[in-house]
Amino acid sequence: MTTPVCFQVPPIDKDEVIAIKAVGAGEATPYQQKLALKVIVNKFSRAHDIQFVPDSPGQSAVLSGRAFVGASVLKYLNIEIGKLQNEDQPNDNQS
Repeated sequence: MTTPVCFQVPPIDKDEVIAIKAVGAGEATPYQQKLALKVIVNKFSRAHDIQFVPDSPGQSAVLSGRAFVGASVLKYLNIEIGKLQNEDQPNDNQS
């Protein structure tokens, strides 16, 4: 039986596994931290892949959910700290 497209993950090499384990243990080097995030965004969440599977709305939905996680990680990696607001404080743009 073939694994559905939405559950496929590109191969993870030994260095990537070691990097993910090091992040989980709180002992990752800067290189390992970057490598682990790269694996999470590009391989696990497939944030940059097309999320459409022809004739399969269910698989397309699963891929979209995975990509949402990667997009959220990227959003917070790239946001300027000064633009962050506390959830409890009202936004200046709200009425």
